[in-house]
Amino acid sequence: MVSERPSRRDRVVLSGTGSALTAPGRTNTALVLELAGRTIPVDFSGTPAVRLAEAGADLLDVRTAILTHHHVDHVYGLPSFVQETWVRLLKGIDLAPGVSMETHRVDLLTTEAAADHVRRLLEVVGFLGREPMFDLRILGLPPGPCPLDPAPGWTLDFVAGDHGDMPVHGLVLDGPRGERVVYSGDSEATDDLLARAAGADLLVHDCQVEEGPMPGHATAEQLVDAIGRHGVPKRLVPVHLAPSPADEAERVAATLRAGLPGCEVVLPTDGMALPVRA
Repeated sequence: MVSERPSRRDRVVLSGTGSALTAPGRTNTALVLELAGRTIPVDFSGTPAVRLAEAGADLLDVRTAILTHHHVDHVYGLPSFVQETWVRLLKGIDLAPGVSMETHRVDLLTTEAAADHVRRLLEVVGFLGREPMFDLRILGLPPGPCPLDPAPGWTLDFVAGDHGDMPVHGLVLDGPRGERVVYSGDSEATDDLLARAAGADLLVHDCQVEEGPMPGHATAEQLVDAIGRHGVPKRLVPVHLAPSPADEAERVAATLRAGLPGCEVVLPTDGMALPVRA
């Protein structure tokens, strides 16, 4: 049983907006999706329990999470998430009726390439094979459609990105009323994903710096060019932003705004919550 919370608009919370190098006020990029009353983290950086609480959610609300790839800045918070979930269940702390170690289940959706790395990470910290243990399933999925089971009416499509030698999935999330949210993960600007982002309600895209070269990531100039080939989303949020110089994020946003008229470009901060539809 997932604990009940007051209903609110579907939204995307930017738990972190920075690159692999953090800075005060800008930690590694990660999201919390709040869709159809369900909480779905995307990547695990920082302290997930704190990030979820800041988003108005709880560890035990999470029944599905998504990992875009297995670079350290996207998975190092996963053991903390598993540890705190396990302790809460073991000690019976603030459990909703019907929630227990025996009934709780979390599905981790990730790439086929990342699944084994995730298993080994959890094995190193002692969670694979531990008893008692809640039902933790690591599901390595290929690109293509996948039902987003915990969020009624929402569907998920994995789209392969370009992060050098590291396999990565972007996400295309479609809602029951025609909503669309697109997230790149760490990736260069790719035609496959950005064709799906044309007209989307919200595009959250890796955009580390204004100009390159930046292999495995998108620059603002590259993102403008790629989006221009397909059509603009309604809103665009650059993430995986460089920690320095201090005004780099502002320059990224200025270049995107100048190059993409008709698109609302949002300069993000950690903890910012954006409704799926403005």
